[in-house]
Amino acid sequence: MTLLVTTSRNPSRRTRSFVKDLTSVIKGLVRINRGKKTLNDLLNLMRVYDSQGLVVVFEKKGNPSALNYYVLTDGRLERVMMIKLASIKLLREIRGAQKPFNTCEPIIDGKSFEGEVPTDVIDAVRIFLGVRSTTTTTLLNKLVRLKFRYEGQYTSLTFVCLGSERVCGPELRILKVVKYGLQGIHNAQRSR
Repeated sequence: MTLLVTTSRNPSRRTRSFVKDLTSVIKGLVRINRGKKTLNDLLNLMRVYDSQGLVVVFEKKGNPSALNYYVLTDGRLERVMMIKLASIKLLREIRGAQKPFNTCEPIIDGKSFEGEVPTDVIDAVRIFLGVRSTTTTTLLNKLVRLKFRYEGQYTSLTFVCLGSERVCGPELRILKVVKYGLQGIHNAQRSR
């Protein structure tokens, strides 16, 4: 599974750092420098990388504000969903966090939830990151747990390395998930 991650044009330093943190922790995410690339150029890059999807990180006032998820449908890009962000914390801003040594496979297990987490958020993250929800016999240092915590207005998502039980990725505060078109969502689920 390969998923391309890029930014909107002329991203801030904070947005570039966020994309770097995200792609350094999750296996299968490939960071693409946007530059002057159009959506058609990104579509061609998806074909080159044999990618199942494209994530474009939008920003507002220099901070990442949304993750737009696109899939390839009938030779064109179709926007499937948008994960609206309240705020983020970069890896360097989290106390006691560790830098991941290599990319890890994301999992959701029994220890992943605190509070009543909305199912649309869980489903969106599952589609977006290609998460499986099963325990495995793979080495623990190759896995990262997605930890969801419901905090009233938003859901907090943290990446925790299973080998050390320390935070090893950025923290996202998710406001809501907006889904566009059922056809694109079915295509996204089939391509995973």
